Amino acid sequence: MSKHHGSTLSSLFDELGERPEVEALAAKKTLAIQMEKRMKALGLTAGRLATRMGTSRAQVQRILDANEAGITLKVLTRLAGALEGRILIEFEATTPTTQASSRPARAASTKAKAAKKGRKTLKITPTRKKPVRVSADAELA
Repeated sequence: MSKHHGSTLSSLFDELGERPEVEALAAKKTLAIQMEKRMKALGLTAGRLATRMGTSRAQVQRILDANEAGITLKVLTRLAGALEGRILIEFEATTPTTQASSRPARAASTKAKAAKKGRKTLKITPTRKKPVRVSADAELA
């Protein structure tokens, strides 16, 4: 029986030291599929896309190649413009942070000050990004 029985595929790639490469290739394959769908929707050939991007047809073929993960942000930006779209890049943490940020420290400080004064605080988070802090003993107008 394999020592990986019951393990996740991610943990296997971690053990083999191949996870970054596998994730890059998966992202590139996703990009290539999206690119081909958009080209089809716009009725573009690789040659017409190359003209729109100001590059060669061979470069467009490399971008379409799901097995070639190397692509620069500059090329992605030109590609998005040529496909009448925009590129969205997002960083997502896979583990919780271990260091406290300054915002929670301020929140704890606010709570501590309110507790010293015998008040409770209530945190209300509206649709805007910054939370609004309201004291429980605040007067309502």
